[in-house]
Amino acid sequence: MKKALIALATFLSFSTLAAETKPAVPKNLHIYGITSGSAYVQMPAEECGSLYKLEGSHPKYDAIFSLLLAAKLSDKKVIVIYDKCVNHPNKQGRIIGAKLL
Repeated sequence: MKKALIALATFLSFSTLAAETKPAVPKNLHIYGITSGSAYVQMPAEECGSLYKLEGSHPKYDAIFSLLLAAKLSDKKVIVIYDKCVNHPNKQGRIIGAKLL
């Protein structure tokens, strides 16, 4: 029972923080930063604006970047999942996942 409650609390806390962009073909996908290697992609504007950042330290960086690149090259729509807005120097969404449609 305790494990179920912990799992439910984890799910609820994650789901309340995460948001999604509208489905779209990624634009302006690029990697910037000598040490961090963060990737940036332009998606439809949401609460964080239209620029989304995939941090180089993300444990699934390669998989998410590959999905975004495949969507761009094949002209397929994708949904970017982000958890918060980062002010650097403009508002950006911090990517935590992506869905290929």
